Amino acid sequence: HLLGEGQAKPPVMGGLDDEGNMAVVHKLCADEKTNGKSGDHAMAAKAKRVKRAHIGIKKTKSPLPGGRGSKFKRKMDGTVVRRDS
Repeated sequence: HLLGEGQAKPPVMGGLDDEGNMAVVHKLCADEKTNGKSGDHAMAAKAKRVKRAHIGIKKTKSPLPGGRGSKFKRKMDGTVVRRDS
């Protein structure tokens, strides 16, 4: 099973999600194209970052206490600790 099907241009990058955009691909090459360092997922993530910067979306300066962006986290036993420790 070395061959499979994949999209020539991913929908995230403007490709159509139809049969005309499908191609026969080698599985290992397709995995590298999708998940590699400069693959489709990396390009989509960068495009999202550029778009957010362009329209002015910034990280909040006052994150929710105990939230992912906070310096502190609450453990399952209820204690509060710094995230960097």
